[in-house]
Amino acid sequence: MTVWIYHASMTAEEEAQLPEREYLPLPFEGLPNLTGLAGPAQAIEMLAALYPDNPPESINGKLDRFWNIFSRLHPEDIIAVPLPASQEVLIAEVTGLYQYHEGEHRIPVRFYPVRTPMRTFRKHKELFEYPSPIRGEVRRGANENPKPNYAPTLTLPLMGRGLKITEVTDIAARTLIREQLPHRYNRFAKYKWLLVVFFLMSLVRMAERFTIHSQ
Repeated sequence: MTVWIYHASMTAEEEAQLPEREYLPLPFEGLPNLTGLAGPAQAIEMLAALYPDNPPESINGKLDRFWNIFSRLHPEDIIAVPLPASQEVLIAEVTGLYQYHEGEHRIPVRFYPVRTPMRTFRKHKELFEYPSPIRGEVRRGANENPKPNYAPTLTLPLMGRGLKITEVTDIAARTLIREQLPHRYNRFAKYKWLLVVFFLMSLVRMAERFTIHSQ
């Protein structure tokens, strides 16, 4: 199970509506429907056809920029979504596989009913801060109150406009994000309880064996 950080420029109104969404757009703008893409070799063929004038090293670079996300984003992954306007973080769980709908790449998710203050992650501030171009879009969006748009005019080839998703590799940051899940949803907490039960049962069995040997 992988933990991700998802950045997207949103107005305060869009942030408020985000928990009701059942999917998140993916930053694969400029790519066709990726459903059924079997592996990196097939992806390279697709990119070579899309960009016939690009040299192999450029094609490989484009592959790296989307394949690591496309191939590793799976059900039960956790996605943390920082909200700059409210200074909160929403947590979602991936509930299905990649989808392509009316030209939009998306991943189905379900948001947990919890809002964590951004200050909770102050020790990992660099992960939750928005890249400066996206921060600019957020400020303009807050001032102009545009129509909902998860792809503002910011050119990031093969990464989407105003969208960025990054794997969280820092162990402490991953743990802190998981700890924000409500207990009844937190499978890690359930596993801890199972370990406690297993440990107690082991102690009981050891006590029974000791009693039998003592007799």
